[in-house]
Amino acid sequence: MKEVFGDDWEGVGPMLTYAIIVTIIAVIVTILIARAAAKYKE
Repeated sequence: MKEVFGDDWEGVGPMLTYAIIVTIIAVIVTILIARAAAKYKE
């Protein structure tokens, strides 16, 4: 872990923020695709 983040862990905040944003986008896209698929099935 130390080699990646360094001793002061300064990169963890931006990485967590990036991970959270990517997760939220993935969830939204998944919901949109599911809704479109449900609508298409009818």
